[in-house]
Amino acid sequence: MKSIAQFKKALIESVSASAVLLLLIMFSSALALLLTVQEAPQALAETLTSTLQADWLVVLAIVVILLVVGMFLDISPAILLLTPVVLPVANANGMDILHFGIIMVVTIAMDLFTPSVGTTLFSSPPRSARSRSCRPHERCCPSTGWG
Repeated sequence: MKSIAQFKKALIESVSASAVLLLLIMFSSALALLLTVQEAPQALAETLTSTLQADWLVVLAIVVILLVVGMFLDISPAILLLTPVVLPVANANGMDILHFGIIMVVTIAMDLFTPSVGTTLFSSPPRSARSRSCRPHERCCPSTGWG
C-alpha cells in the first residue's frame, strides 16, 4: 500500500511540473510568434550590426543579453524565447548556427546557478554536504587520519 501512495504522490508532482513547463513553452512560443510578426529580430539585428562594428562586440552583446535574460528565465523558455530574436543577429554577423547554439546553450546553462531561478541550487547543497564528508583521500588511505 505504501508504494502505491508513493507512486500517486510522484505522479501528481511530475504532472504539475510538466504542466508548468508546458505553460511556459506555450507562452514563450506565443511571444516568439508576436516578436517575429512585429519584426523585432530584424530590428535588433540591424541595431546591433550598425552600432557595433566589430564582430566580437556583437558576440559579446549576444552573450550579455543571454546572461541577463537567463537570470530570470529557466533554460527551456529562454531558448524558446531568444532563439528567434537573437539568431538573425548571429546570421547577420556571419556566425555559424552550430557555434551560435553552443554559445547560447552554455551561456544560459551558466544561469542555472544564479539565485533568481537557480534550479541547480536546489539540488547542489545535499550533494556538496555528502562530498565534504567523504573526501577522495579518505577512501584511498583511511588510516592516515587526514581531514
